Amino acid sequence: MIEATQEGCAFLYEEGEYRSNGSGAVGRNAGGDAPYGRVARTTVRFGPGGQFRGESQSVTGLQSTLSSGGGVDAEFPVWIDGQIMSLAEMLARGRYVGESSFIGQPSLRYETRVEGGASSSGAAESLFVFDYVVDNPFIRSEHQYAVFSDGSVQLERQWATSAFGVVGCSSEHETARSVGDAVAVEIERNALDVRDALLENIEAGCALTFTMEYNSAPRTDRAEGDDARDLLAWFVAIAGIATPENENGDDSAMEVPGGEYSYAGEAEYSYAGEAELHGRAGVRFEHTEVRASESGLTNYRNVLEFVRENPLLSRATVYGALLPDGAPVMVHRQAVSSLAADCGS
Repeated sequence: MIEATQEGCAFLYEEGEYRSNGSGAVGRNAGGDAPYGRVARTTVRFGPGGQFRGESQSVTGLQSTLSSGGGVDAEFPVWIDGQIMSLAEMLARGRYVGESSFIGQPSLRYETRVEGGASSSGAAESLFVFDYVVDNPFIRSEHQYAVFSDGSVQLERQWATSAFGVVGCSSEHETARSVGDAVAVEIERNALDVRDALLENIEAGCALTFTMEYNSAPRTDRAEGDDARDLLAWFVAIAGIATPENENGDDSAMEVPGGEYSYAGEAEYSYAGEAELHGRAGVRFEHTEVRASESGLTNYRNVLEFVRENPLLSRATVYGALLPDGAPVMVHRQAVSSLAADCGS
């Protein structure tokens, strides 16, 4: 990693924490018994010879006001040495118990128990669970549970490093990325072609009919004039998310006719292969991220699927899995299953 940053590569570091009782949170950002959770994602940029050029950070969480994380020290090699020491100290706290999976990656698990519990919850003991990703042990987590005399277990605290490595310059999986980039360009191009054909009809006075699904039964609606144009622009923006270097990302919620909302962000989606959508040939893109939920740190997998010849027909699904061992559950699904110009008889 140090060698890569000396060649101008950026470094990505993501750290999250959660406490079931927010009054114990670092910085006292939360009060009372409400859960506290935050995830800080930091990107550090370097110049020639690894010269520190600055960092950018985004912080998300359960509270409306969250302080930024500690970030990455400008003396990057020294900071990395500190992370190695932290890793060694964390590893020494547990006993190896077997293989596991952390954020979908093969991991090794260690555990330790403290008699009497480390909180005021009345627990008989505290259980600490540590997971380390095999290929990159800097990606790791610590989970603390209260274990009661009846055998029940309650999550009390979580800490996780969910991203740790260089970005934007690795030649690893270059062929796969090249294929994905080509598919993304094709999807955006096809989406624009379909939009242009529909816009021509709208300009001639036709309406736009469409069928959408929001976690339930499909609903068919129609739009005219500016509403139809705005709707088409929104569908094209969804297709544009699949393009790795999309410059038109918008971190705000966008409203569509009927008062429904969908999130469109600047997250980079990776090509995940072919798919079948609405009975037609399609493609699939995915993006994963860790966020804080009321129940704890949750790994979200965002899946975008497009009909290849008409990418304005799409489906966006979000799955969430509570770390470290939660089963994936569908959080939200939104689909566009039909789209056509209605020019009357």
